[in-house]
Amino acid sequence: MTNTLPQPLTLLDLQGVKNKICMGKSFIYNSIESGSFPRPILLSKRAARWLEHEVDAWIIKHLPNQQNQPMPASSHDAVQDT
Repeated sequence: MTNTLPQPLTLLDLQGVKNKICMGKSFIYNSIESGSFPRPILLSKRAARWLEHEVDAWIIKHLPNQQNQPMPASSHDAVQDT
């Protein structure tokens, strides 16, 4: 079986994900719960990391179109949690 993951793999912590997508913790975890955001890799009970290429793919999928349309709103993102 051939490994098709991009090399090198980069892991992001929660702060890195928040900075990359410009959204807060509540949005991220609510989106994971709804199945619309990549699940983290659990390194331990208190350490979660995301694969950067999965977060990048999510960003590309959710980019506004060329007519300046906003990103689709989640029912949980009315207030950004920092």
